[in-house]
Amino acid sequence: MSRLLASLITCALATTLAACSPDTAPTASDKTPTTDAASSTPSPSEKPEPQPGDVVDGMAITYKAKQALIKAGGTYAVTTTNTMGSGEASTSTGAGSLTGDQLSLRIEGDGMEFMRVGLVDMWAREAGADWERPEEMEPELGELVSALMVYGFYAADLPNQTSGVAASPAMTVVAAEDIGGVPTTHYSGQASQPDFVARHNPANYFEDHYVESEPVQLDVWVDDQGRIVKYSEVATVHAGEGTVQDVIVAEYSGFGDPVTIEAPA
Repeated sequence: MSRLLASLITCALATTLAACSPDTAPTASDKTPTTDAASSTPSPSEKPEPQPGDVVDGMAITYKAKQALIKAGGTYAVTTTNTMGSGEASTSTGAGSLTGDQLSLRIEGDGMEFMRVGLVDMWAREAGADWERPEEMEPELGELVSALMVYGFYAADLPNQTSGVAASPAMTVVAAEDIGGVPTTHYSGQASQPDFVARHNPANYFEDHYVESEPVQLDVWVDDQGRIVKYSEVATVHAGEGTVQDVIVAEYSGFGDPVTIEAPA
């Protein structure tokens, strides 16, 4: 119940009581029942459902999403689709586990598996082969694998993507939508590239990636607990005489399910 509504009801009751003289007690028919009004009035803790056109600061979405992830135990499953410039889409699946401010990730796709324990301990292998560190591979292969890992981890890193949303000062409600059977609220907004890159900490994957770019288009789908269930990022980059559009879509699920990510023995 809002304070204004509570004040109006209080004033109305006070007026009714004042009208009754001390010598004349009100009859049963004079008494105004309050139970029905109380039962139909939302409690102070109830919040109205977001409506299309409502605008929310991205920082608010970020804060709630991070708290919700921590409350769920810090673990999640992820499916990502990256379309980087060339138009060739790459899909991967994996999981993340957040402990304190350290996120460990494991993803696989296109015949490769990548693992990151914390922020810097990274491993890769072809499906079924032994794990290797990129720096221990032949130089050209190691550089290629490192680049693939950066793109793969970037899309799967839910805390990092959540931080990027904070760069948008205005995320507008689009509609209520189901994602994988989960009811969500779809928010859409934009962020300038300097603000967007600055928010991507501590990973800061692409320090110079969005230089000379248009505002980054951000869309998130948030469930009733504040968790980001789906994330979409579209970056249009002007490189030389050409224009490149990078699209990242990630869907997150399995919040709180057991996830074990450990460095190879």
